[in-house]
Amino acid sequence: MKKLLSFLVIPAIMASTSFASYVPPSYVLRVETVKLGLLRITNTSTKPIYVKTFVLRDHKVNELGKRTGEIQKISVGVNAAIDPGQSVLESIDEHPYRTTANTELVQWSDRRKVHRQGFLICFLNDFHHNVYVSSKGQMPCPK
Repeated sequence: MKKLLSFLVIPAIMASTSFASYVPPSYVLRVETVKLGLLRITNTSTKPIYVKTFVLRDHKVNELGKRTGEIQKISVGVNAAIDPGQSVLESIDEHPYRTTANTELVQWSDRRKVHRQGFLICFLNDFHHNVYVSSKGQMPCPK
């Protein structure tokens, strides 16, 4: 019986380890598309964060996800303090369709400094699933 239990436990540990490698690195802000032209910014850290602005870099991609065409920068002004676990909604009327594109972080800034990481970008793909882009392709955004 002990051999059987150890045989079952080892694959379970290995499965949890391989699953952990798919989860994005730790982040303090999460941006996700609610619908076209509307973004939700969530503070996932344990401290309040003042978000001044953030910039997204939008790539046009082909059906295989390869980058093609020009890169467009989208600046989003938030100017709000966000408590831990809280969210704010931001409308980006100038780029309503860009929220569904393959986006990645350029930078975000608070009142004191500019940050270049600690950000997770989730967007609606063609199937209306919230995903982020990883080295393994599109992955479902963590809940």
